[in-house]
Amino acid sequence: GPSPPLTAIALCQLGVVLTISCDYVRAAAVLQRALAIQEKALAPDDPDLGRTLRDLGSLLERRGDLTRAEEMDLRALAILEKAEGRARLQAGTVLNNLGVIYLGRRDYTRAGEYLERALPLMEATYGSDSIYVAIPLQNLGIVAREAKDYAKAEAYYLRALKSREKNLGPEHPDIAATLINIANVYRSQGAYPLALEIQRKAAGRVIVGMIGLERRKGFLTILRTAKLARETGIPYYFVCAGTFYPQEFTEEEQAEILELSRAITA
Repeated sequence: GPSPPLTAIALCQLGVVLTISCDYVRAAAVLQRALAIQEKALAPDDPDLGRTLRDLGSLLERRGDLTRAEEMDLRALAILEKAEGRARLQAGTVLNNLGVIYLGRRDYTRAGEYLERALPLMEATYGSDSIYVAIPLQNLGIVAREAKDYAKAEAYYLRALKSREKNLGPEHPDIAATLINIANVYRSQGAYPLALEIQRKAAGRVIVGMIGLERRKGFLTILRTAKLARETGIPYYFVCAGTFYPQEFTEEEQAEILELSRAITA
């Protein structure tokens, strides 16, 4: 039969497919099996081991197990940052994932540190105008806005907007969400005419979301976006399917879900 490292690579590929399909229970079992094989067969600094830890960390983050996700991501980062070539660049994804974890905890200082390290690596991997680079740019905009560094927040959001318009087209629903963020930056600075102008650009669009409720982060994102859309008068609709498990959310997140649900149905 195939060697243990090859078996582990096949398991990792299956685990990623299952994760994308939201089959998290089977994905976790497959990835943990792959990890166990690699920890026995590979050197502790092998990039393949780092990639498996990265994929497992992404899965755990989706399931809401942020403590274990952070542990896997930090282990992956320690390996991939020391690697060479393309494996070294893959550390960018891990840094972004850690930034998202700390953003969710509202640890904006720490989130900013990891996201700023992620950005150049992701630019080198995908290209500066890639849609993948828009993700850390958007998150860095949030960090800067929370720090009241509105000039920097505007710069990040505008870059994210440019990337999304180029790659997704001007009518894509993600454009409206980015425009809302830009308008809120201007509003925070008291630049109400400019905020209103940006808001009018967003008002002709419809924000559409389709996601399974088992995707924890996505569910929160949809509710937050719906609240923003309602507050700014932008039409929206969302299609959700799946089972909602309160135990997958922290007490703080459960309170936010209740508050957001009331806000968008009032």
